[in-house]
Amino acid sequence: MTKKVTLITALSLLVLISVGAQMGLAAQTSSKSSARSFIGMVVDREGVGLSDAAVRVEGNDQSWNLRSDDHGRFKMSLADGHYKFTIDRSGFKKVVLDNYIISGGKPSRLLFRMDIDCCIDTVFIQPSSPLTPKAVSYSTAVAPEPQPNIGVNGYYANDKAQRGRVVQAAIVIDIPGGYHVNANRPLGKYAIPTTLKIEAPRGVTVGPVTYPRAIVRKLKAVNNEPLAVYEGRAVLRFNVTVPANYNGGEIVLKARLRYQSCNDEVCFPPKSQDIDLGIGVVGPNDRVQRANGWVFGGRR
Repeated sequence: MTKKVTLITALSLLVLISVGAQMGLAAQTSSKSSARSFIGMVVDREGVGLSDAAVRVEGNDQSWNLRSDDHGRFKMSLADGHYKFTIDRSGFKKVVLDNYIISGGKPSRLLFRMDIDCCIDTVFIQPSSPLTPKAVSYSTAVAPEPQPNIGVNGYYANDKAQRGRVVQAAIVIDIPGGYHVNANRPLGKYAIPTTLKIEAPRGVTVGPVTYPRAIVRKLKAVNNEPLAVYEGRAVLRFNVTVPANYNGGEIVLKARLRYQSCNDEVCFPPKSQDIDLGIGVVGPNDRVQRANGWVFGGRR
């Protein structure tokens, strides 16, 4: 009789263990199935992705630390619940989003806009409705200093362009005293470089841009770290080749200059400026004259 009771007890325990294991597995499966894809995008005020931003996500008694990729994205899987996001990157104000709700079984996406570290303290975002991508809003703690009036103009080295020949062109940046713009290679990891992009008519070839030599400064705006900058006047040069069979009587290049200006204390949000450079086109043997010698110097 004792042996039968012992056997029955053992069998009962095995059944309970089996049922418990199956329930645990079911719970794990349910938990995994409730997790959904979350994609975050970290950008500056112009919508350009910010790489290597530190991302901390907290919720459901867990926490994760990630980094944004080269395009400003970070991806993860999150179960339904309430979450807190903290985005931090050198040169920008920290962004905090608390009590963001994920639910509904669909992928969730969220855009985090970061402001330059010059005007405000930590930015707190009000959570939007679940699964609704929403740009970060800003509140200004102190009035920002006015941005400098930086002149941007385009010039050619000749008064006309000859078919089948090369003509030199330039974009000139005039920077007021007490200010600078970051160089094309500014040294600072998070400094936004000066870049120039040129669009030309079909058949017209634009050579690589030659950027001027930079000056290295140590400024409070970047925690006294070395920063390569342009001051005063910066001339960005490039060559334009007109094909011999070009039929038009004029060429108009469309240039876009992107730069970030600073003074010794603060840096301003990056800015893009568009410039149209037009020049008449003549035959290969037609006479042309040198122009804008103050930009290009004397005879080549």
